[in-house]
Amino acid sequence: DLKAKLTTLENALPLGYQLRLVTFQPNDIAAAVNGVMNNLYQTIAIVLAIVMIFLGWRTGLIVGVMVPLTMLLSLLVMRYVGIELEKMSLATLIISLGLLVDNGIVIAEEIERRLSIGEERIAAAIETGKSMALPLLVSSLTTIFAFMPLMLADSVAGEYTRSISLVIAISLLGSWLLAMTATPLFCCWFIKKKQPVDEAVAFDTRFYRTYRAILSHILRFRYAFLVAVIGALFVSGWALKFVPKIFFPASDRTQIQVYLDLPVGSNTYGTIAASKTLTTWLADKKLNPEITSFASYVATGGPRFYLGLEPIDPDPNRAFMIVNVDAFSNMTPVMQKIQAFANGNIPEARVQVKPMSQGGSEAGKVEYRIIGEDADVLVGAARKLEARIRAIPGTINIKDDWENRLIKLIVRVDQSRARRAGVTSKSIATALDSILSGSLVTDFREGDTIIPVYLRAEGNVRTNIDRLRTLNIATVEGTPVPLLQVADLDGQAEFALIQRRNLKRVVTVSAKHSVKSAAELDALITPGLQKLGLPEDYNIEKGGEIEGSSDAQGSLFANMPLAIALIVLVLVGQFNSYRKPLIILAVIPLTLIGVSLGLLIMPGAAFGFFAILGLLALAGIIINNAIVLINRIDTEIELGLGAYDAILAASAKRLRPILMTTITTIFGLAPIIVSRDVLFYDLAIVLSGGLLVGTILTLGVVPVLYSLFFRIPVGRQPEA
Repeated sequence: DLKAKLTTLENALPLGYQLRLVTFQPNDIAAAVNGVMNNLYQTIAIVLAIVMIFLGWRTGLIVGVMVPLTMLLSLLVMRYVGIELEKMSLATLIISLGLLVDNGIVIAEEIERRLSIGEERIAAAIETGKSMALPLLVSSLTTIFAFMPLMLADSVAGEYTRSISLVIAISLLGSWLLAMTATPLFCCWFIKKKQPVDEAVAFDTRFYRTYRAILSHILRFRYAFLVAVIGALFVSGWALKFVPKIFFPASDRTQIQVYLDLPVGSNTYGTIAASKTLTTWLADKKLNPEITSFASYVATGGPRFYLGLEPIDPDPNRAFMIVNVDAFSNMTPVMQKIQAFANGNIPEARVQVKPMSQGGSEAGKVEYRIIGEDADVLVGAARKLEARIRAIPGTINIKDDWENRLIKLIVRVDQSRARRAGVTSKSIATALDSILSGSLVTDFREGDTIIPVYLRAEGNVRTNIDRLRTLNIATVEGTPVPLLQVADLDGQAEFALIQRRNLKRVVTVSAKHSVKSAAELDALITPGLQKLGLPEDYNIEKGGEIEGSSDAQGSLFANMPLAIALIVLVLVGQFNSYRKPLIILAVIPLTLIGVSLGLLIMPGAAFGFFAILGLLALAGIIINNAIVLINRIDTEIELGLGAYDAILAASAKRLRPILMTTITTIFGLAPIIVSRDVLFYDLAIVLSGGLLVGTILTLGVVPVLYSLFFRIPVGRQPEA
């Protein structure tokens, strides 16, 4: 046990020393996983309740029991292929619940329908499997292919979220396998065979009559309907520009990062003194009762125990602190208090206070890399850019990575005077090195440890230029001469750091905004970049969250053509047609109407990387609905119905399964939406809003497009 080991180590420490836990990852991981598991249990209960309400308790239990069976099968496969149980993989199981239950719903509903018209149990199960195996497999594969770009994404975000696509693939294939085997078996065992009824009577209730009447009117005015839908699509695309844009959301960890930077050239003594000023104030429980603990690192960033942690370079003028807060609601007030105290009490240091971030880049941070050769031109442009950024109200943490200049002491040896005095350049360098850096005089051994001992001048000598000017230099004759007799000392301001990128000099200017996202701040800064007056061979690149988002989306969309090609391939293979896949693909953009509506209505929603993942899942579900609907239209035509009547009949027969899939998915995501999960809230909003509107439109648009693509006259019933 780790804590027991810590206790043993603490007992062996000298008197007065203590070991304190600043971050204990097992507790943080357990809290995150438990939160996801609670949402998972709630989602399973909600899905089971909805399925039983729609299908009755017997059929509902049959479909519902497939959910835990599919999850157990998925967990076994995940264990075999090495996918760990973490927040991403567990949350994906919640997201995929609506997809998992879809296969079971379609199979159970079709078997129940066949039993209701008088077929035998085994025959109904076998025929259902024969007729639905390929459509359901194709629908599962299209969803898996929709997530393939995430699986192949070569970026930090792709590495962070790759388990989502893998778990989706595993769970969907497991769901299809169980739907083809366990679901028919349980239906044969447990579904009661009712008295045969006329199928026309079964679908002649008020609910179905209302839907058929609405669909008939839509088909009668199909051109006007399509124009209205396309208009709504354009409006929703325009409305998306009002949705906040982010990359990854901020973390929900109750930890604050504090970066303390003194001017370059400061030693650790000054850094320790500034750090003590802040840590003494942090330790005051009367002033800061919300702070539970903290740790301070001088000249190092400490261990990188979290992906979103940005360790500092090991410089003597830098310090880093981790501050633990008792509750997430106190994070913002505590950060404001720390920043205010630092601004008023540590004027010699630049202090940045910020929360943890998700993913591989800091949330809300913008960076601009100015690239060129002349250092003065680069720094001048950086100062102009910083001034423009400061002119934007609310901007914070504005800085560049070349920092301040240092005074460099140049010793110019007069070789003629040095030769007359019997002094060489090497002897001057050795004397200066011994005084300033120190020379090794011996080693001290303590057991197996060797500690070097250096001899150098005291601090007041090393920092006093007059003492250096009178430094005695050994001569060949043995009579020392002062340094000023053979050399001249001069001071020159030089850059402390010269950063390079791809072998070119680059100055990086970074900033954040107290309220706005990185995309919103970048939109305010970008117009001024052209006014910096850079020469032609100088250019500016964007970094930070903007670059991270661009790289992630670029790696995601780079593989999108492959995914679309595979989706089209399996659809063409199933339907042996090009027109039917076009109908299915044409429905996907309509989900944008519900997506933009949901993101605009729901508080705190934003369009980021996880919202894009929600669009992928949304496309998979909509494709599934369109596949089963078109497949049913073809079946009705094969049974002898006229094409127009087949559209109406098939749409009515697939109405309940499609609505059930939509409702179970939306209500299954309710725990994530209600709890405002930091990572998956936007994804759940995209899925819920897109499904709600997209499903309604699918039930109208697919029949309309089918009638147009196959030139089916409205109101007439030509023979198949």
